[in-house]
Amino acid sequence: MSPDIYLDNNATTPLHEDVYRKMRYSLKYQYGNPSSNYEIGINAKKSIQYARNNLAEFLNAEPEQITFTRPDHRVAALVRHKTYINCKTEQSNP
Repeated sequence: MSPDIYLDNNATTPLHEDVYRKMRYSLKYQYGNPSSNYEIGINAKKSIQYARNNLAEFLNAEPEQITFTRPDHRVAALVRHKTYINCKTEQSNP
């Protein structure tokens, strides 16, 4: 029997041990603002880009297609916007 897949992630999400280790390291050492020009921020940006590249490779996607967001209402707005743009593009390129 395969393991359960937990999909009710509204408030909490169980973490895989590997994910926990990576997050713990990042939270402790790579907490800088990734938009800044100082070393700790540059390292944070590199870490985010590394995660984006790995996730894109895993999903067979381009890194530019991966967007990390906060868990709030802006995510729904972003999805609606991207869906709208994709539909317009498909309609203009039959």
